[in-house]
Amino acid sequence: GELHDVPHQAISIGIHTIMQAKNILLLALGERKSEIMSKALHGEITNQVPASILQTMPHVEYVLDNEAARLI
Repeated sequence: GELHDVPHQAISIGIHTIMQAKNILLLALGERKSEIMSKALHGEITNQVPASILQTMPHVEYVLDNEAARLI
């Protein structure tokens, strides 16, 4: 990509903190998220796809648009 495409701000927390949450909402929009969402939801749990750990959690809600859900 290009430098101007890099976000100027972001919020980030570690997996350990995420695992302590009572509820999790994962939002993914756009076709460029479709491959990673397929891996996160149905692939092997791996540190290469950090969101895949959410497969082990009981209280996760996924919100995807049609493009992000294309490969699911």
